[in-house]
Amino acid sequence: MPDPVRWLFRAPDAYSSIEGLFDSIERYLVRDRPVTKHVVSSPRARPFALLRNLLDVASIPTGGILHVTGDIHYAVCMAFRPSVLTIHDLRFLDESHGLRRWLMWCFWLCLPVMMADRVTVISATTRDRLLAWLPWAWSKIRVVPNGVGDAFQLSPKEWPQGRPRVLQAGTTPNKNLDRVIEACRGMDLTLVVLGDLDEAGKRRIADAGIDAEFHARLGRDAVVALYESCDVVIFASTYEGFGLPILEAQAVGRPLITSNVAPMNEVAGGAALLVDPFEAASIRDALKRIMSDAVLRDELVRRGLENLRHWRMDAVAAGYEQVYREVLAETSEG
Repeated sequence: MPDPVRWLFRAPDAYSSIEGLFDSIERYLVRDRPVTKHVVSSPRARPFALLRNLLDVASIPTGGILHVTGDIHYAVCMAFRPSVLTIHDLRFLDESHGLRRWLMWCFWLCLPVMMADRVTVISATTRDRLLAWLPWAWSKIRVVPNGVGDAFQLSPKEWPQGRPRVLQAGTTPNKNLDRVIEACRGMDLTLVVLGDLDEAGKRRIADAGIDAEFHARLGRDAVVALYESCDVVIFASTYEGFGLPILEAQAVGRPLITSNVAPMNEVAGGAALLVDPFEAASIRDALKRIMSDAVLRDELVRRGLENLRHWRMDAVAAGYEQVYREVLAETSEG
């Protein structure tokens, strides 16, 4: 029987695309590869919370490979066994400054990458950014792209007679909600916002004359149902490591607007209207085109379903399986 893999996840906060991704990967791994899942206790990044999480890692049974699946990169420092670290993006460095940025570089990037046997990244864009920070790490980095979770299945929907429902996937700063609000100003649509949003953000939407709904901290099935209830998906992010909502929208069968920025324009595979995420007018023009052109909508959905063939979950699982084999072979030789 192959050596076990122990997947380590960050503390839960309703549905997360990372957990959903690995749930699907598990189904496609080598049939007799044992997988156990472990979750740290705290979602915080304060000293006592980090200590608690590191103690959680130390309590995981020994043997096999520890795979830190994302976000809590520092956990690799307590692996004490062959280890794999997945880095989804480097936004934690972009959004920090001064001493905090140095601490993040040290404990979320440099030390974890140094201590991991292999580092997987989800796109060539993330790989290149990682190498810009740590050029010495090139030999242990492997690109294993994401795929779309099995929960997202084609769910055809007729275009509504009234207001179309436009899903805004995410509310963190890089998800570009403020420009999406400006793009939707005064338009006859319902903006469906997925993600935590404070009262100030909700007021900005109301002040722009936009009908809106707000959904946060949903479980996986509720997230899928929300995609299915909408008519268009906007993912005009300014920065991503991959852009999984692109594939989720295509899998459900919804016309998509995303950014003409790598890796999003690459992941979309010609099956989205590409916009300049820094120009609200570009996003607005794309929305108007989709809302007024049924042929375009159908074509985007058709191309989206074709694009999913390039992001099959069995290929993703095979990529991780190859990494596990490399790590085990290397450590057995050592």
